[in-house]
Amino acid sequence: MSVSSATVNGFGSVVADGSVYGTDGATVREETRPGVFSDTVLELGQGLTLRYQGPEGAEQAIRVDVEPALVGAVSATPSAGTFAVRSQTVRINTDPDQGPVTFFEGFHGLSGLSAGEQVRVYGVLRRNGSSQEIRASRIEKLPAVPAADRVVGVVSALDTTGGALRFSLGSLLVDATQATVLDGPVANGLRVAVWFSPGTDQVQGVRVLRLNEPGSISTPGRIGGVVGQLDESAQTFELAGVLVRYAGAQVTPQGPQFQLGDGVFVRVRGSHLQDGSFLATRVQVRKRADPGFVEVELTGPVEDWSSLGRFQVRGTPVNAQGAGFRGNCGHPSNPALTVGQRVRIEGGVQTGAQGSYVQAAIVHCLNTP
Repeated sequence: MSVSSATVNGFGSVVADGSVYGTDGATVREETRPGVFSDTVLELGQGLTLRYQGPEGAEQAIRVDVEPALVGAVSATPSAGTFAVRSQTVRINTDPDQGPVTFFEGFHGLSGLSAGEQVRVYGVLRRNGSSQEIRASRIEKLPAVPAADRVVGVVSALDTTGGALRFSLGSLLVDATQATVLDGPVANGLRVAVWFSPGTDQVQGVRVLRLNEPGSISTPGRIGGVVGQLDESAQTFELAGVLVRYAGAQVTPQGPQFQLGDGVFVRVRGSHLQDGSFLATRVQVRKRADPGFVEVELTGPVEDWSSLGRFQVRGTPVNAQGAGFRGNCGHPSNPALTVGQRVRIEGGVQTGAQGSYVQAAIVHCLNTP
């Protein structure tokens, strides 16, 4: 069994940080409260932990855990491209070279978000010293107060004096002395999820988010995220709250524009170790300058057709106006798409008055209209 921590950037089955995983027969779930799992569906921009089998190029997901970084109320009016939930800074991203571009589900960006509204935020965790922030890949407004608020972060300032369990997640102080701890023990430097009773400091539970398989010295896998706390002398950096050791790893692509650095979006391959760190064998810098880079890829039938500028593929809104068309799409100057026609879309995330959508750059028609 292998384990990947990644962000959904396409479908057909599911594409996460550029890798395709088959999902037929896989369990797809979300832990909505400590130890309580609910079936869910996959959406563009979600953060995932995938347990999968199979050789490279034929990976089959066995279990997919959908993992929001934050769930709770917006604490202040958003400004300067950021807002906060439970003292955690959320930063909007508009540059594909800096990670997944933020997808706003059903509302038009930060101007459509107000203090007190309930949100679910997916994104990549980045730490800088004792502070941490979430670079958002997807933000959803919630219609009601959730069963539990949730915060994901890296433990620091752990205090177990006299049987207590207190620690910090960035600037958030957590007292979990009376709470249930799953997959513990909690330790400094480990990534955890903490659930709170909504609007209070009462901790419902804590889960240590381990990526290595129980009892295994090392588990093969992948991690995607934004580089933080790069130490070139020690050849380590932090990725999504995990310490990555990259001594001896192959860094690709080659070229000065693909240098490692804080804030660079990468995907690493190697092994999850028992101590919670990751031993990398390959580090891939993901930038548009790489000819193989695709920001979003959607494969499936055309759905909910309104016009060339408004339809869906795999439940994701698409605008194909101005796109290049390949295959059996009708006349190049007047392409024709119909409901049910199977297509492959390559494009990027943009946001309009009704929320985010995929602006298609290329549409491949995979069968006749």
